Amino acid sequence: MSWKRKTSYLIAWTVVIGLSCGVDITINNPENGFFLKPIYDKHKPWDPAVEEENFVITQKSDKLTFHAFNGPFDDYKTVTGSDAGDMASYLQREGNNNNNFVYENMDISAHIVSQKVSPKWPKLQIMIHASPRYNVNSKHRQKSSVYSRTLCGHIFVRNKEAELSSICVIGSHEEACIAAISLPNAWWHSNSSVDVYYAVSSSNQNQECASASNSIKALTEPEKEEETSPRKLILSVILSNPGNQYEIRQDEQILIYVPTEVFEPKTIFEIPVKLEANSTVQVFVMRCRVRDGLVITGAIAKADGPWQIHVDINERQKIGSVTAFVRDTSSYKVSTRIQDIFKWQLEVEDDRSNMDTGRIVWSVEYERTSKQELYVSQESRIVSHINIRSQKQDHLVPVVKVSEVLNLAMLTGVKQIYPLGIYLVSEDGGARDVTFNTACHSVEEDIMKVASNCSYIYLDGTERRGSHNVTIITKSGHHTAFIHLTVWIPMTPLDISLSDNKLSLIRGWKVASTRGKTNKKRSRNKRLVDHCF
Repeated sequence: MSWKRKTSYLIAWTVVIGLSCGVDITINNPENGFFLKPIYDKHKPWDPAVEEENFVITQKSDKLTFHAFNGPFDDYKTVTGSDAGDMASYLQREGNNNNNFVYENMDISAHIVSQKVSPKWPKLQIMIHASPRYNVNSKHRQKSSVYSRTLCGHIFVRNKEAELSSICVIGSHEEACIAAISLPNAWWHSNSSVDVYYAVSSSNQNQECASASNSIKALTEPEKEEETSPRKLILSVILSNPGNQYEIRQDEQILIYVPTEVFEPKTIFEIPVKLEANSTVQVFVMRCRVRDGLVITGAIAKADGPWQIHVDINERQKIGSVTAFVRDTSSYKVSTRIQDIFKWQLEVEDDRSNMDTGRIVWSVEYERTSKQELYVSQESRIVSHINIRSQKQDHLVPVVKVSEVLNLAMLTGVKQIYPLGIYLVSEDGGARDVTFNTACHSVEEDIMKVASNCSYIYLDGTERRGSHNVTIITKSGHHTAFIHLTVWIPMTPLDISLSDNKLSLIRGWKVASTRGKTNKKRSRNKRLVDHCF
């Protein structure tokens, strides 16, 4: 059922009791939305006893109350938040990742902490956030009695055969908790899809939430009646075990296979080096310089291959070179396939600094066939990065309750404020509010702005355009996170339709001055605007 049908039902029901025209409809909280009235009547229903209008939701609520009245007659109709399920599903299908909802006057949302899961790192972390509802045109949060109560956050991960669940607790005067689920090894196979849902319940509904642990059940088991809010889909994930994956970096004749997986401290890994097909190169020197938690431990040539190598590594193990040459040039033939030559061996340092990536700089020198001298190719300097996982992995998680914003400040001049919270989430499930220790800025301030203390994003009416993807960048220490929003603006020129056609005085409207016109003419323009209606 769409909002259009719900609103039409309300108006039609009011007309049936004896009202034929002049019905006025209002909403209990104007911040929750507004009626979009068409300028022309071509979309009006054929039935003269029915009036139909479109309602636009600008702020989520657990219930919306409409008031219809005409003279001494009036009536009320309440639409609960659960009735908006059809619209929420539509938004998710269109790619809107805003999964928040209102529960007992609290704004609930879920945020993905784990950037990547794999068979090696199967833990999936979800942060569930609860805060009092916020008036976008006010600097003060609405007071709520639920804010001092305990909430239980529920996470469900379901595949075709079973469902895994976990619970976390949002304690009194807290706003977030972290729920973690480790995906079983049996779930990791080719093209296995899982869906992740979440829900909440209050502590008086589920007294065991504080002591609950992970549980798994088969989907053939009978469903128990849940005492939680309706489940909301967070994301769908395809689980697969791809094995070793590489990013191929290419020089003039050399291919470097840089692994993309994440390595822990003290891990030794290899980087294969190969020769392009149909290459006539028989001698080259490859140099390697590493930093940010990496050291070079050696290099090994392909066994039983035609190539031989000489390895030279400095004392600090930060710079190394490999001279590769064909062992027997008289019997060597150019290969029509890519050749394996050797593999660099590197290690992640144990006492490295807090860096998420190690850096490698490659350079290659080739021997000229005719002059037997080395030369450096123009594409020789290649930079690669290695993903490193520290023993204590932290993630920066920004929390904003909207993903799409309608800029009404351009019409009203009233500042629209949307709270922003930034949390540092640790591997063990702790969440710390670092909002005031974070630096934030908007990539496009003519679309969306952010407060200097990172506590909110806002629109003040000075914006010039909208965007399908405006980015807010947040940085705390060496952690960085991004917020992506869609901002809608009114179309210009703006058509205004007045229900009263009587000439009225409108003062204080801004009139753009035109360069070259006299003050007298500008004054005349001002008077025309004052009496334009």
